[in-house]
Amino acid sequence: MEVKKSLSIDSVYDEVSDYDLVLTVEAPLAESLEHRVDRAFLGLFSTTPRRLVYEEHPGDLLDKRGLFHIVVDETGIGWKKSAYLLDNAVDCWIETGDPRDILRYPMFSGEEMREVVEVLESTDNIYRAMNEYQVDEQDVAVVGFHQFKQLDKKVLPNSFDVIDVFQDCSVDLPRLSVFNSSVEIVKALSNNVSKWNAGETAFVLNPDSEYQPLVVSMLESRGIPYMTQLEITENMDLRNFFLYCRTAIQKTNLKVGEIQPLLKAVNIDIENRYNQQYIKNIDNEELNRFISGLRSIESMSFEEAIDFYSELVGRDIDILVEFYSDVGLLGETVSEHMLDLVEYYLEVFDIPWKDGGNGGVLLVSPGNVAWVDRPFVFHIGLDSSWSLNPPNKPWIDRERFETTKIKDFMILLQNRGSYYLVQDRYMNEEVVPCSYFNEIFDAEFESFTDLPHKRYNEEVVEELDGFDKIDLGIESNEVSVFSQSDLNTFVECPRNYYFKKLISTPDQDYFRKGNLFHDFAELYYNHPQYTENNLTEIIELMVDEIKPLVSDVELPLIKTEFLVGTKNIMEFIDETPDIDVEVSGYSKKYINNVFFKKLDLPIESNLTEVWFEDTQLGCKGKIDLIRQIDELVDYKSGRKHSKSNIVRKSNVELFEDRPNFQALMYLYHHRKIHPNQKLDFIFYYFLDNIKDNIKGEGDYKDNITRITYYPNNFNDQLPKKTTYEWLCKTSKARKKFLKKLGYKNYKKALKNIEISKKSQYDRELIKEECSEKLSIKFSEHLTIGWGEDVTQKQLEKQTKGILSKYTRFRTQNYFKEDLDQFQDFLKNKITELNQYKQTTFPVGNPNLKKIDNRDLLII
Repeated sequence: MEVKKSLSIDSVYDEVSDYDLVLTVEAPLAESLEHRVDRAFLGLFSTTPRRLVYEEHPGDLLDKRGLFHIVVDETGIGWKKSAYLLDNAVDCWIETGDPRDILRYPMFSGEEMREVVEVLESTDNIYRAMNEYQVDEQDVAVVGFHQFKQLDKKVLPNSFDVIDVFQDCSVDLPRLSVFNSSVEIVKALSNNVSKWNAGETAFVLNPDSEYQPLVVSMLESRGIPYMTQLEITENMDLRNFFLYCRTAIQKTNLKVGEIQPLLKAVNIDIENRYNQQYIKNIDNEELNRFISGLRSIESMSFEEAIDFYSELVGRDIDILVEFYSDVGLLGETVSEHMLDLVEYYLEVFDIPWKDGGNGGVLLVSPGNVAWVDRPFVFHIGLDSSWSLNPPNKPWIDRERFETTKIKDFMILLQNRGSYYLVQDRYMNEEVVPCSYFNEIFDAEFESFTDLPHKRYNEEVVEELDGFDKIDLGIESNEVSVFSQSDLNTFVECPRNYYFKKLISTPDQDYFRKGNLFHDFAELYYNHPQYTENNLTEIIELMVDEIKPLVSDVELPLIKTEFLVGTKNIMEFIDETPDIDVEVSGYSKKYINNVFFKKLDLPIESNLTEVWFEDTQLGCKGKIDLIRQIDELVDYKSGRKHSKSNIVRKSNVELFEDRPNFQALMYLYHHRKIHPNQKLDFIFYYFLDNIKDNIKGEGDYKDNITRITYYPNNFNDQLPKKTTYEWLCKTSKARKKFLKKLGYKNYKKALKNIEISKKSQYDRELIKEECSEKLSIKFSEHLTIGWGEDVTQKQLEKQTKGILSKYTRFRTQNYFKEDLDQFQDFLKNKITELNQYKQTTFPVGNPNLKKIDNRDLLII
């Protein structure tokens, strides 16, 4: 990878060492050159135009934030508009060198902008001082002249030398190091950085990328110091006080999870499982006293509110007083409008808080600097987020902007000891390289693997210790069974399975609602007459149970769902045949039905909410209803899924992401109890037709999705009469054809037809493979011709139609080989799980857009 060679910092110093003054707009470069001065020197040797002007006016010049307050006070223009006008006026001045240039643009030529410009021209501010300042005549060198904007150039003397930072030769860059994931990149960085070389190392990465938190986490876990600039918005006292004020004036109901950081700050401990519940429904004396105290905040000034908050946390918080004093709101009354202004102010202005460490690994943003003064520089990511788009402002020279950024990128890549660590795929999609690569190499690159690279795999990267661990001396127990939900999670992403076992999750309204419907179904199955007679009271009981988790606005809709859902469940159960048999292989594990407990009713049936666990098969689960000996039911409150969708997400040969093995696993277990028997699994989506029900048109049968298990392999099932009868129902023309053929002849024709595994799932492939052979077999039992049983064209059409339906039959049902394959699959997954418990749980290759605990996974 050859690029035009740029000067290193040492080479730049060699070029400028004899000058009286060196100017550059990069402050870190100026400091690096200053540190290299090896001769007696009075004053600054290397600096930036802005810093040079500040040195001449110590403590006297306003910056943009100081100007903002003057604009607001002197013009009466609102905060948001003042910030908008000022930002554009200053930006145009910096770019063009003329404070009045902004007025040439129609959208900025109004009276309010003129007032802003007058403030800029009449106050002592850094921009005016730069505009009026000029370096005395001396021997001046300018480094990185392409980075200078017009206002920077105003500071330059009449005569100066421009140091050409590019040479008339090329240099070959190192190859890219390509990794499979961001986790692997961070592991590679861990292998190359330590406490001892931290001060010699820099990481260049986009601060808004997923790499930043991963890198910081790695450095902190290993006790490696690092340097970065923290903004005031990262101060927890400031954040918690703001949340405190927001909570005090909040007119709507709040959930516990929304104020947990605040509760922790004032030492009120509410378990995370209550996070989704509304505060008004939490019976906690300390919390209620805290919320009552909040209501007095609305009548306080910010100064009084800070004192009140300081008493709660038990310490003085100077940063709050300083910030609200600087903003000019210390004496203002706390209100929603004032808090909106504070929030906007923090969004608009970058306010430094403190340096994140005085030494260690330097974290560098690629858009801010070109030169990095460290012996080892790791460039992380290098993706499209490194390509900066020019601001959409009329005074911006877009071509100059692009040229400047490309030159900076070329310099950045050539810093000494540079290594390029990239990930070529993210969320199963190609990562697009930074567009500057296309410009500097004059070629199109759609992937990092289009560039010279070396691939690194996870297995060659050393595992690190991470955070300190305590050996508790507890042996890991082997797992012998999977539930369907655990298996789904484990297959999709083993590490997510691990985190779900570690992390407690708050009670969710949809879980509580689903459980209430399940409890109702069991109640109605056991006590139908009682339920009908007391339905209104039971619905109200359901509403009371869900109240802590939903807002008052949502309650009417939830009640409608309860009314429709219970009606559908009752109609479904009313059509359930009575069976009075002992069902082996299942048992009542425990009774946790809210209705049986509150209404003091007995459970009379052994067919509802029954559990199974079979260590020999490796599975466990709960059946909502054994409707018949050969029919299992699971109630669902979500949207209805088709047969094909359910089978494809569970068939071990078909699923891609987010598998769901519930129906397959439960039938697999039930097959052991009832071998060689056709079985059915019903998903009953009792809310799917809610709109039709509201209009009085709903039919409970519309909510049923039935999956059938046939105790034969697919090819063995095709000649069966049940398959023949199913085909007859698929169309009138097909039924007419098959009736002329007759079942016996159909069976004979299928006798030696063997459809390959691949063709069973492919509508076109099955026709290509079997159409000619099967039509010949059919023709042996039919008279072909005009006026006869069928014409040749009809024969071929119907044969292809039947084959097409076979693929539908295959993908909408389970067959013996499916459950046999699942048996092997399940045993392998149990083995994998126990292996991971002794080592580590891999991330795998999940679709991170759809997965829980995404942030933990990428870390």
